[in-house]
Amino acid sequence: MGAAQCRKCPAGSYEVNRKKCPDCLPGTYSHEGSTECNRCQAGWYAYRPASVECRICEAGTYEVNRVICYSCPIGTASNVRGAYSKSTCVECKPGYVAPTSGSTECEKCPAGTYEVDRSECVPCPSETEALDESGRISDCWSAIDS
Repeated sequence: MGAAQCRKCPAGSYEVNRKKCPDCLPGTYSHEGSTECNRCQAGWYAYRPASVECRICEAGTYEVNRVICYSCPIGTASNVRGAYSKSTCVECKPGYVAPTSGSTECEKCPAGTYEVDRSECVPCPSETEALDESGRISDCWSAIDS
């Protein structure tokens, strides 16, 4: 019998001592025949072992440890693709809200409402009004006196 035929390690793994092909860890990837796994670049991720490529974190998210993209918290927004820091999630300015996590932009509170915790626009109390972009309940004034 002849010698066994050598085979390249499949993509998503790497060759060790020409004997075995362990999977790449999350946050890394490889191509067929690799002798090592490559770390995903900042802002990109590979959440599964044995990855053959990394994926970019979409706007409204940021990468953590090259393994996962977290959504920006409620009240913040980011339009940056490939973000690698939570600092790209910028708090909405007064009178604007990001009502869901993963927002890509802050929304202006409409007239007759005011912003609470950068997360929701709340109607002014009965018989009061407010201009759009109102940031607090004290921005509501009596509609009767007008």
